[in-house]
Amino acid sequence: MTPTQLEVQARILAQFQSWIGVKEITPNRGFQNPAFEKTMRLEGWQPPQAYCAYTVKAGYRRTIPRDLWAHLSMLMTAGAMQTYQNLKAAYPNAIVRNASVTPGSLVFWRLFENNTASWKGHTGVVEKVVKVDAQLRIHLQTIEGNTATRSLDPSGRMRRDGDGVYRMYPVTDTGTKTGLRFVGFFDPFKGGLIV
Repeated sequence: MTPTQLEVQARILAQFQSWIGVKEITPNRGFQNPAFEKTMRLEGWQPPQAYCAYTVKAGYRRTIPRDLWAHLSMLMTAGAMQTYQNLKAAYPNAIVRNASVTPGSLVFWRLFENNTASWKGHTGVVEKVVKVDAQLRIHLQTIEGNTATRSLDPSGRMRRDGDGVYRMYPVTDTGTKTGLRFVGFFDPFKGGLIV
């Protein structure tokens, strides 16, 4: 029996919520939770790699219908930005940049240094849209791996590296010159991949 969209969303969110609070052995040397470390290693993670993309890949592997996962597994890599580019090329109708994003979707940011795009990025799963502010920035509730309970660095920029898996409250800032800049969501529910 094919699961409904709501069933898949519930499975995705439950999987990621079960990982909230998992701590790494810093810096990216392993995890205090042996089961989570085994999960990350099965995805290909090795110390001292960043693991945000491995976290979303592991979560989707365990929750997405098998026929879709067979294709997504070839597109989701160790790198957040490469994963985003692969998903965008394969499923352009599933890439959204507005507040209609569905819980359980993936969110992606690209790292910028002095207004120059880097190959590095960050990713997590959307739990919900909290609000859209007067500047049309989307305020989210997410679950992210390789982040920190303090989501901003000392200069006020969003961080892409941390010490565990946490619930976060990022804003889709597209104007930052140095730091993480929002690039888009992968919404398999809007793209018709999960109906």
